Amino acid sequence: MAGGLIWRNGQDLAPQGVCVCSGARIHAASLRAHLYLTRFQIRPEEAALRQRFGAAFEAYAARVGRWL
Repeated sequence: MAGGLIWRNGQDLAPQGVCVCSGARIHAASLRAHLYLTRFQIRPEEAALRQRFGAAFEAYAARVGRWL
């Protein structure tokens, strides 16, 4: 999973760190939701934006984090 599913500039590590450290079930559910959304919503959306806007989207993505 560390090979590219969720880590980008360390921004996605914070919610996971909370889950690991707290052990609370609500945080575990949050982690699952985060992983699901990243894989099935955000990545396909980013691919569509790359295809539609090309270099302009790449420049935008380079300066703006995935999770604002």
